[in-house]
Amino acid sequence: MSNRAKAVTLLIREEVKSDKRQAVADALTAKLTAKYAKKDPTFASSIASMANRLLLHSQKRVVEADIVALEAVVKKMSMERQKIKQLGSNNGSRGDNNAQRGHGEAVRATVSAGGEAVPKGPPANLEALKGQDEWVLLNALTLVEFESDQEKEKAKLLEKKRMQKAWLDAQQKEKTKYRNTEKKIKQDAFQHQVQDLSKWREQESAKLQQQHDSILKVRRERDEQLRQQKLAAEQQEAQRKLDEAAEVERVQTELKRLEADARHRRETEHARMKKLQNENTLVQNHKSRAKLLEHQEDVELMEAYARRLAKEDEERMRRLQTNLQRRDQRMGIAEGLQAQMRKKTLEDERRAEEYQKKKDAADIFVQQQKQDARHKEALERQRFLLEQRAQKKQRERQEVEDDLTFARKYHAEGRAAIEAQQRQVQGVRRRNKSFQEKLIVQMAEQRQGQPMSPLHLPRTLMNSRERNLNAKLLQKLEDPDMGQKGYEPKTKLRTALHVGELHYNDTMSSSSDSDDDRRKSKKDKKFHINSSGNPVNWDGENWHFYKKTMVVAFQKSLLEQIAIGNVNEDDTWSQDLKDEHTKKQAKIQMLIMGSLTTRLAQQLMDLNGSDMWAELCKIYEGKNNDATKAQKVYRLQGDLHRTHLRANGD
Repeated sequence: MSNRAKAVTLLIREEVKSDKRQAVADALTAKLTAKYAKKDPTFASSIASMANRLLLHSQKRVVEADIVALEAVVKKMSMERQKIKQLGSNNGSRGDNNAQRGHGEAVRATVSAGGEAVPKGPPANLEALKGQDEWVLLNALTLVEFESDQEKEKAKLLEKKRMQKAWLDAQQKEKTKYRNTEKKIKQDAFQHQVQDLSKWREQESAKLQQQHDSILKVRRERDEQLRQQKLAAEQQEAQRKLDEAAEVERVQTELKRLEADARHRRETEHARMKKLQNENTLVQNHKSRAKLLEHQEDVELMEAYARRLAKEDEERMRRLQTNLQRRDQRMGIAEGLQAQMRKKTLEDERRAEEYQKKKDAADIFVQQQKQDARHKEALERQRFLLEQRAQKKQRERQEVEDDLTFARKYHAEGRAAIEAQQRQVQGVRRRNKSFQEKLIVQMAEQRQGQPMSPLHLPRTLMNSRERNLNAKLLQKLEDPDMGQKGYEPKTKLRTALHVGELHYNDTMSSSSDSDDDRRKSKKDKKFHINSSGNPVNWDGENWHFYKKTMVVAFQKSLLEQIAIGNVNEDDTWSQDLKDEHTKKQAKIQMLIMGSLTTRLAQQLMDLNGSDMWAELCKIYEGKNNDATKAQKVYRLQGDLHRTHLRANGD
């Protein structure tokens, strides 16, 4: 590759030199024509021929003095032509002779200024120089070396194709190895998730069994409590009956005692009244008639007193009867309450049995629905996997077709490049052949003794001074891109090959990275803290860190007391305070919903700010919270489902 690079560099350098000389000649011709021959095409063609002879028909280094001398000659010729035009048409022939003489002098001056190594005196013996065969031998040797270089380039091109093919095979093997490694990693991850899922199912079954045992235990305890309550109620009923019998007996005894006391009191009163009557009768007998009225008043008083006693007895009897009636009513009410309690107990038992039956039926129905959903999900997953496999096969076939298409296009471009290179080689050979024929013609003309132009001088190498002067001269050109013309013919083939390699690399990299890009596009952003200091995209993991960040956010906005529920809206507040409180609640709600994922935010979007924070604390507070476990199980199931539905998932 180094020899080929050197050869290509040499070719490019030679072409650049030739193009630079042509550019210098064009620039010099344009400058002199614009300055001295704007309206004289004949003189402009003479200027162009002199510039071409100076720069193109000589391999000798051209220095700035040569160009200055050429410009002086052209200026002198222009002045002479102007003088001739002023003299008139009568002196036209003399003006032409003077122009020819001036042209010869200009050429000689240019040659003498440009050739430092040529000694002063008579010109070199061109007949002796061209009589030699070195010129023809040099051209033939150049042609042979060029053909050998072309054969070497062909061999290097074949070696490059072989290396490219080996590189393509190595890339394909590396791609296959990478796919196998990635497939193995995915299988290991899937097995690990399947083990976690089986463990979770075992834990769930154990939890369900524990719940069933706890339900049976509660039922047994409830039955025992009902039995104990029934025994206690029976004992209370028996004790109540005994108490009621004792109370009835006590009341009857009290009634008998009261009747005996009343009868004794009546008898005593009657005896006393009889005694008083007897005394009164005796007193009446001894008193005068004047006290009769007093005696009658006393009798009336006694009768009133007797009536009062009778009334008191009647009221006492009425109260006793009322108490007995109230006792009977209380006993009836107690019996009604007992009956209602027994009826309510039976009704509760019946409702509990019905509720248990309905709950069992609902559990069975829910289990059936879950089983149907799992079956449907399995069918959908299987159908989706079949579609994914079909798409994967279609994509692999498309990749193979793309590779074949690219290979055909690459080989077609290679063949076109080879044909173009062959055509270029043939053109070079034809040009060299024409040069050889011209040299042979020149040699024949030399042998015939024809005169040669004084510009055909011996070609010598440039020294360092000439190279520096030529570099400075080229820097004075106004067009900076003039030297780039020599790169275009040789760089077309290399550009086409480079574009083909880039297209193939892009195709291979796109086919290998397309799956990774699709997987990366599906991934959500992880939990992080944005530039404002607020948490974003929390998915239910690492509750303590999320809680601390949210508390800091509440403290920064002066909303902590409202968020934790210490400050609530009061009816005694004014409308401005209520509006301010509503705005703070909305701000808390925005902070919480902005920090959660879409799935968690949808679960809490119907609550206000304080209720949202309380609900999150209720769900995720604690290390062994059931909601946290359920969230983790839900996330693992989602990962497992995404693994099943992944494009290259097994």
